[in-house]
Amino acid sequence: MRALVLSGGGARGAYQAGALKYLIGDLGLRYDILCGISVGALNCGFLSMFSKEKETDGLAELVNIWETISTEKVHKRWFPFGRLHCLWEKSLYNSKPLMDLVRSRLDLNIVRNSGKMVGVGAVSLSTGKFRMFTQNDDSFVDGVLASSSFPAFLTPIEIDGELWSDGGIKEVTPLQQAIDFGATEIDVIMCSPLKPSEAYNENDNTIDVAMRSIGVMNDEIMVNDIKMALMYNKLVSLGAAGDKRIINIKLIYPDSGLNIDSLVFDHDKIMNLINQGYEEAKIKYTL
Repeated sequence: MRALVLSGGGARGAYQAGALKYLIGDLGLRYDILCGISVGALNCGFLSMFSKEKETDGLAELVNIWETISTEKVHKRWFPFGRLHCLWEKSLYNSKPLMDLVRSRLDLNIVRNSGKMVGVGAVSLSTGKFRMFTQNDDSFVDGVLASSSFPAFLTPIEIDGELWSDGGIKEVTPLQQAIDFGATEIDVIMCSPLKPSEAYNENDNTIDVAMRSIGVMNDEIMVNDIKMALMYNKLVSLGAAGDKRIINIKLIYPDSGLNIDSLVFDHDKIMNLINQGYEEAKIKYTL
């Protein structure tokens, strides 16, 4: 079975949509399993409503979402005091626009009827535990929102009496869930290079520093996720993993940092990222 694994990255998720234009649109690849974290959870969530036979329709829908997205459709300032609300609210921005967008377009019944297995990861701020929400969970849509709740910046989601936030706090590329679902081939699309080059700027403000700190943390987690998957294959090849199977893993990632703020959805930059993802997928992906 073929799985698609999508990492986190905020507005950089447009890069994934571009790469999928090549994988699904040009190569005709079809996926049984979809696993995502953060913006990857959003992308997987929308794709999961389409069966393998209608995957090109799902791709068109996903690309359309990215081509028409804007910052105002994701988050807004708290009223009336803006960022001062973070002194008593649970996030710097009010992400109700994103909640409304997802809840109006993501239908769990359609997901369940698509035949896809899908998992999105979130972390409980109440207990610190990581959880994968799947199509079998009645709280799946809220799980997608929780996974995409950028830590401290976007509003965490309450599920079963607990507050849940971005799964990227603990896991950026949910390869293990894809393997647990039974994947034999996994295509991974990341929004960051394997060797990040972005550096601290002395003119950065507090928010810039916070964003950079989260980025550094996520980059380290992402690299460790990939290392663990490759180690899994090595153990299988050495016969040290029982009857486990070798997983064919292919990676698509930018060679350098993507030039966009994770929470600023600028149309021109989004379009550039879609094009970049498409062109780099053509270069990096070989059947």
